[in-house]
Amino acid sequence: MNRTFGGFFLFAGSQCAGKTTAKNYLYARYMVQDHGSATPRNLVLLQEMRQLVMHEHGIHSAIFIDSETEEEIISRDLQRLEDIQTNGRGRVYIDETGVFTLAHATRHGLPTTEHLKCYQNLLQSLDAAVIFLNTPPSSSWTRRKPKYEERVAGFPLDQVAVVLGQYREYLDSVHEGLLELIKQLDIPFRQIDASGAIEDTLRACAEAFVDVAAERGLHLVPRF
Repeated sequence: MNRTFGGFFLFAGSQCAGKTTAKNYLYARYMVQDHGSATPRNLVLLQEMRQLVMHEHGIHSAIFIDSETEEEIISRDLQRLEDIQTNGRGRVYIDETGVFTLAHATRHGLPTTEHLKCYQNLLQSLDAAVIFLNTPPSSSWTRRKPKYEERVAGFPLDQVAVVLGQYREYLDSVHEGLLELIKQLDIPFRQIDASGAIEDTLRACAEAFVDVAAERGLHLVPRF
């Protein structure tokens, strides 16, 4: 285990499983207490690279991302991990999606074998752990469908059904890709059942987060 780094926690999982909510909740709730220090310090909250790049390009849905943008997401995400590896010693990071963006890249037809090797090596060097929020595609669709329906409001009725079908098919295929990545990654992970109420998901995420941090010798101090 690499004790040079404070810690790297990656939240991943199905669409609408609560990844961002959990990540922000844990960032707001916990601080790190270093041995020999009387003053706890903040965790480092990273913005999801996938959403960051999509926002910069004005892309509102993953189904409209082209292969060039997928490559940009992966490249910038890997570069950030390399920067953390070089300059981020001693800090505790919370990230979202990360290597699991490859499920989207695969869906868009990109070869990802070499990218996966790069992610694997970097995450292992950071002693990373994954907290995977899993929920069946049917639950993700139920939660996400109202947002998709807003996006197609005003479309001709025959087109609405086609576009919604594309959204649903994309969601299903990406979920399969996420599960395949879990099988391939040689990274410690905890799986959370995120199909219930968000309060239950947050409670389970907090328990997993504290347990994994303790395994890495990190002492988390709750703010509340």
